[in-house]
Amino acid sequence: MENINMLRLVLPGFLVLSGGAGALAQEARRVEALPAAEIVALAAGTDRLYAATFSRVYTSLDGGESWEAAASLPVDAQDHGVYALLAHETNLFAGTLGSGVFVSSDGGASWSSPGSGLTGLARRVLSLAVRGDSLYAGTDAGVYVLNLQQPAVWQDFSQGLGASSVRTLATSGRALVAGAGGSGQVWVRSSGAGTWTSIPLGPQPHAIAYTLLPSGSFLLAGTSDGIYRSSLRGDGWVHLQGAFPQGADVLALAACGARLYAGVQHQGYALYSSDDHGATWVLRNQIPASLLTLLGRPDRLWVGRGDGLWYYDLSSTTPLFQASFVEEEQGQPVLKGGASATLSGHALHLVVFFSALRHPWARIDLYEGIPEQGGTLIQNLALAVPAPAAHSGGVEATVALTEAQIQALHAGRFYLHLSTIEPSVRLGGPVQVLPVVAPVLAGTELSERWQGLLLARGSMLATLEKDRLRLAGFFSGLRAPWSQVDLYRGVPGLPGEHVKNLLLNFSGDPGTDMGFNRTLTLTEGQVQDLLDGLLYLAVQTLRPDGEVRGQLLSHPNRAPGTSRILTPPGGNTILIGGTEAGDPVDPDTPLATISLAPADDPDGHRVVYLWQASRDPAFGPSTTTTVELGVDSLNLPLTVAGLAAVFEAAWSGHTPPLHTPVAFYHRAVTSDGARFSYGEAVTLTLVRGTITADEPLADLPRRFVLHGNYPNPFYPATTVVFDLPAAAEVTVEVFNLLGQRVLTVPAGLLAAGPSHRVQVDAAALPSGSYLYRLVMQRGDTVQVARGKMSLVR
Repeated sequence: MENINMLRLVLPGFLVLSGGAGALAQEARRVEALPAAEIVALAAGTDRLYAATFSRVYTSLDGGESWEAAASLPVDAQDHGVYALLAHETNLFAGTLGSGVFVSSDGGASWSSPGSGLTGLARRVLSLAVRGDSLYAGTDAGVYVLNLQQPAVWQDFSQGLGASSVRTLATSGRALVAGAGGSGQVWVRSSGAGTWTSIPLGPQPHAIAYTLLPSGSFLLAGTSDGIYRSSLRGDGWVHLQGAFPQGADVLALAACGARLYAGVQHQGYALYSSDDHGATWVLRNQIPASLLTLLGRPDRLWVGRGDGLWYYDLSSTTPLFQASFVEEEQGQPVLKGGASATLSGHALHLVVFFSALRHPWARIDLYEGIPEQGGTLIQNLALAVPAPAAHSGGVEATVALTEAQIQALHAGRFYLHLSTIEPSVRLGGPVQVLPVVAPVLAGTELSERWQGLLLARGSMLATLEKDRLRLAGFFSGLRAPWSQVDLYRGVPGLPGEHVKNLLLNFSGDPGTDMGFNRTLTLTEGQVQDLLDGLLYLAVQTLRPDGEVRGQLLSHPNRAPGTSRILTPPGGNTILIGGTEAGDPVDPDTPLATISLAPADDPDGHRVVYLWQASRDPAFGPSTTTTVELGVDSLNLPLTVAGLAAVFEAAWSGHTPPLHTPVAFYHRAVTSDGARFSYGEAVTLTLVRGTITADEPLADLPRRFVLHGNYPNPFYPATTVVFDLPAAAEVTVEVFNLLGQRVLTVPAGLLAAGPSHRVQVDAAALPSGSYLYRLVMQRGDTVQVARGKMSLVR
């Protein structure tokens, strides 16, 4: 395993509140203890918060509940007031507009000048940054540096810097990045480099960089031309177009854990937020006064405005965490997946998803601490034998945490690593807190029928914030490549109404697995549908019968209670048809009714009932068939032909013996559309007797044949005619010429025989030509016949 790369998940975890008051309050609250004056700078130390007006610095020791004025700086406040603050270890540094830099080691009770050497325009300090043991000052005369171990003299650090007026400085990875001048570029000086390098921002040659902020594996720049993003090295900038209105100035950036906030000026001031490292932004609040600066903390977002200090309450009670995979391609960081996780008591439930990795994955591990720096492995979550197609997918896992580990999780010391077979790439990041406005958590387990079984095919977690629904998860292990992922409205067991397409993949590449996250805006009615459990995800595959489905239900979601078989009772024997000496039995003759006991869902969701019959007490593949009764339906009437079809499906294509008792096992299955519960299995003896006068079965149609539809052209209905060589589930699907399915007609379980007829009512469709396919499914055997029909009004 020496060649396995630890592709660490950038796990900027987020904390959200499930129900109740919003994590980001609808209205900002003003700090009454501070004057209603311009708050020009904010900073946070290990145990204090700091806020500065042009003339005074204020401190808080209790997270902002109370504030006190610090000692006055020894400057002429009218001409040389405070403009920048930086808290580092036990020191607070204040940059002024004309008197240079001052430092306080006692929380602002006293001030001194840390070194000499700032003269002329260098005494106008616009920004401050720390890297290692060096303090950097961005001034109107360039960048200056002071050694904090021996703070004697400021040194000019501007070699190669082709601009003055350094408005913003940021330490990003091993680079020091400066926004200076108005030439549409930033300046980068890597650790150990002897000069600055200019990097163009984008298409606007006169864009002004106001603020810089590292976020995960990205560096963001707020400018007079909107928002730009690059790698942490500060190169290869990309203009994130459409994030804000055209011509908007992004004046301030801040991070509250994984959620980013931007102060924007465009026809007034506004606050925006982003959960994907700045790729997309949501308008949060209009600001009635000028917005000057932002400071993010786990519990509050602080906003320095022209009318004082304000804050938004981000406190929450129910932890939810989120992560992002970032992989570098052609010098640029690219999002490749991530994770969503909930913490319930001591159980951390993770849904990890990834897509389009450059190399197959091998294992996923959860660490406390950075592994390369001696972090401790908490638990391996999954192992995989690297395969050529293992570039997408995901896993679901639950980890039991100790009290100390929970504290470490909240403190940002957890890492999630995805290992690939390529050793050269190493990515990662810490768990962080992300506040969400009035969130509603939902989730689902995607399932698929395969050889009579109900199999989990993936998992999703969703966060609804007002009208914004974010879906994160994966589907995996499908029987065929997938074609599209859609959101539908409906209840379990019934066809639904299409709401929105989320993904398309016409080629089926990269295979059958996929991890993804999508954010969409819901209407008021769709929000209510989600709350009522009426929205579900459907993954269409290239198999004609392939639909993987899961209802979006409140999270955490518990499976319904179990149901049991009431009739026929255990040990019963049923003759399917006539005896060897008797006359044949009409296939439409009612033979038995499967009756199930009612069950409740602990979360109050609708219960759909299913019935499984198998020749295997373990209900294995090829010997099991599943029949859906429906929502709240407890009875399944079976005709002779219907029970014969169940009998034959359990033989996986082999000819069942006639007039021979066969031991079966059957059980009730309950589902809320996302999770399943299995009742206790009981025995049932079935005897396959003579059904029709033309038995044996060899006299039935030998092939599955479609005879077309009549009339054609038609309006409003047409009849599809076909032969069935064996009992099977039959469905007619109608598609427009764009390949979109517009109508599904389930014919149900049909007995073997010639000239079956299924009527297709297309009155709701517009005139035109349509393609249709007739799907016959018998156990795991699927056959498809295709035709073309024309609707003429």
